[in-house]
Amino acid sequence: MAKKIQILGQRLSPFVERVYLQVQVKGLADKIELQKTTLDEIKRPEYLALNPLGKMPTLKMGKFILYESAVIQEFLEETFPENPLLPKAPEDRARVRLLIRILDLYYHPNTVALMFQLMKKERDAKRVDYHLGEAQKAMTVIEGLIGTGRYA
Repeated sequence: MAKKIQILGQRLSPFVERVYLQVQVKGLADKIELQKTTLDEIKRPEYLALNPLGKMPTLKMGKFILYESAVIQEFLEETFPENPLLPKAPEDRARVRLLIRILDLYYHPNTVALMFQLMKKERDAKRVDYHLGEAQKAMTVIEGLIGTGRYA
């Protein structure tokens, strides 16, 4: 692979962080560079031309552009199969993907909602209780999916 791959984003984002961790664990730091991109920059026309959702991360490899962290991770796993982070058995790979979906759809949105409640002068106790309960439910499911082997 001749072209250096760039990941646009910043590590404050859990979605950028999980791609960054994959790069480190797979030993790809010499092939992939994290280009720090701020929250302001992802709303600019130049960035939106790459990622019309205005989110991070975005992968850039020459003219090839890809966004959405789970999709980027799958691409990196297939492009660099050495030191695999996904198990071989289809059932086990499906469990890993299920864990990612639960994080994305059920855990993360509730923790973000809780962060917004922390920033308010007056918190809505019912919202806090609801989102905390939903996040805890998702974490219980995640903990049930995590095994004791090499893969979650």
